[in-house]
Amino acid sequence: MDILPQHPTKNGKNLSEVAAVSGQPTRLLDLPVELIQKIISNLPVSTIPNFMVNRFLLPICEQCLYEAIMLWGLPRRTLRLLETFILRPDLALLVRRLTIDVSWANDSGRYHKEVPDALQPDGIEALSLAKNIVSLTVDDFGDWMKEPACSRFRGLLSNLTLTSLTIPWIRDPTDDREEFGPLEYEEEDREQEVVTEIRAVLQTQPRLEHLFFPQSYLSDRILSILKTDILPSDVTNLKSLEADPRVAISFLAVSPGLESLTLFKTSWTDGLFSKLKASSATSRSSLRLLAIRMWYCDDWLWGNLDKVFALFPNTETLRLTVDAPSPHRRLHTANNFFGK
Repeated sequence: MDILPQHPTKNGKNLSEVAAVSGQPTRLLDLPVELIQKIISNLPVSTIPNFMVNRFLLPICEQCLYEAIMLWGLPRRTLRLLETFILRPDLALLVRRLTIDVSWANDSGRYHKEVPDALQPDGIEALSLAKNIVSLTVDDFGDWMKEPACSRFRGLLSNLTLTSLTIPWIRDPTDDREEFGPLEYEEEDREQEVVTEIRAVLQTQPRLEHLFFPQSYLSDRILSILKTDILPSDVTNLKSLEADPRVAISFLAVSPGLESLTLFKTSWTDGLFSKLKASSATSRSSLRLLAIRMWYCDDWLWGNLDKVFALFPNTETLRLTVDAPSPHRRLHTANNFFGK
């Protein structure tokens, strides 16, 4: 039974032609399981179900389909996935890298007819079935520091052994004052609680290597507490960090093994650069990849990129991503920003 797919390889030949030239068997089922899995994992996802009619290939295909799942911005598909976890817990155990959108849990009016009873109210029970996740990103989870459902989410994190984590969006508690009037608790207490929760999550993940910290709106007070409280023992194995420079300052000072750093867009100043310079001493020698995302109109950064790059002299890879302005604005060439 010749069922090798006819998708071309990098050299333009299909798998049957490669097998014929090398003298290897042309029957897919004759190949070692590891090689079959490699072949199927490189196929377009839409074609993999075609192989699932074969009982031998079915578990291999399921592993390829469920090992890495990315549903960013797809709440309805997230619903269906979590429902599948409940119906097929064995499939949930196959998941290693997961990105989901749980905005349906925060918008019950819009999605209430689509949420199965088994997933009420937040899908945490279904998500907890995926016990082998090593990389987790949960999009649009709301204010994970305050909502009751989020305490369950933090509990879920403590039961996972992650190497990669995206910290859910954090809302500055001082924002409540503008929206709801005086805070129920003292501002200093709430700000300290935010930092305590961040550290508590990190401390449950001693194998964490990659940390993605979205651009949450945190006050200077919270950032100051984070820098003071964060310890090397909170991120013992951290090798890669993606964060706003103001947040990155806290982690740079306690991550001597950091190898990759991505800095998000922010308004750069002399003061911010001075803080980054002071905190970068700990990870300066270990960093090998530096990526910076910047605003096109950030005149300070354009004029001081060389200073930022020079902070990490052992960097082997530099990446600069410029946020493009709207099309109607006149663009300048790179010569206007980089001296010859």
